[in-house]
Amino acid sequence: MSEKKVSVLILTYNNEYLLGNLLDSIKNKTIYPNYEVYVIDNASTDGTKRLIKNNYSWVKYIRNKENLGFVRGYNTIYKNIQTDYYLTLNDDTLILTEGWISKLVGRMEKFKDLAAIYPVEIIPSEIGKLSKKENKIKKIKEFLVDELKRYEDWANNKSKQIIIHGELIEGPAILYKAEIIKQTKLFEPILSPFYYEDTDLGLKILRRGYYTALDPNVFVIHFHSVMMQKKFKAYQRRLQIGRNRIILGLLHRKPIDLINQLIFEFKTILFELFKLKINIFESYKYYLYILKNFGRILRARKFRNFLLENTKNEKYYKNYGIKNLSFIFKAKNKRNKSLDRFLKEKNKVLKSTLE
Repeated sequence: MSEKKVSVLILTYNNEYLLGNLLDSIKNKTIYPNYEVYVIDNASTDGTKRLIKNNYSWVKYIRNKENLGFVRGYNTIYKNIQTDYYLTLNDDTLILTEGWISKLVGRMEKFKDLAAIYPVEIIPSEIGKLSKKENKIKKIKEFLVDELKRYEDWANNKSKQIIIHGELIEGPAILYKAEIIKQTKLFEPILSPFYYEDTDLGLKILRRGYYTALDPNVFVIHFHSVMMQKKFKAYQRRLQIGRNRIILGLLHRKPIDLINQLIFEFKTILFELFKLKINIFESYKYYLYILKNFGRILRARKFRNFLLENTKNEKYYKNYGIKNLSFIFKAKNKRNKSLDRFLKEKNKVLKSTLE
């Protein structure tokens, strides 16, 4: 029997120096026989097109006429791809685990109600230095080959076949069952351009009666801080997070819980204005967006209620969805403590290599 098809979707914008490293890591770490890689270019002005054409003939390159952002960039392509699995992958990522696709697909095939699975995300604590010295990427890659093996061994010894159920989706690499995503739809356009779109999708999956999971035996490294700092100012990221956190609550929370959240959000806005000195007009634009799109938000909420009313098994949403929503709005870490300690130790080792 042939292996099921996996379509790797990489959305990129002006990130050729990290994109090349990602594609190399995919080629070197993948043993799965039936996969394809799409690079969706959001109208980059750097050498991304030339990079793909000259060095990666096996990659399917699609160029958008304009920068559609994260959410719209993915939404415009996934419906047109016939596949068994979608694997969304950030362009500022490196694959660490040999046979990573095979391992993730193996888990998905084993658990029929599993809709999405993602690996452990490693964010180097000192990775911001890469924005000035890009050649340090090579140094990190060499380090990962030699040193991170012991952490993978540790995870394998500790977890064996353990899979952590009920987590909301998070991270730069996520494998989805295509048949389920066609039921829930992928990312919510109202949350464009970014932030909480993956959380919302995880909640839609839970409402439908499926669940998501973290596989602690597969690892990727994510240079998140570099790319976000290059593209957006700190206050823009903060306002975007606040805006989409409110929208997420409007999409999923009960009215009584929304009141508590809005009190929290009001305090947050006051903190931004008076403590962080964020320009009131900048803040106003972000929150005015919610009022302008309130009708769309209500229609999207109705669709999520429809998913729950027609769910296969609502216990997943009740057990995990509501619990994780409370974590989001209390600003608590969703990962379990043992995994936190594990990732913290890895960041210490990575930090020492960059000093």
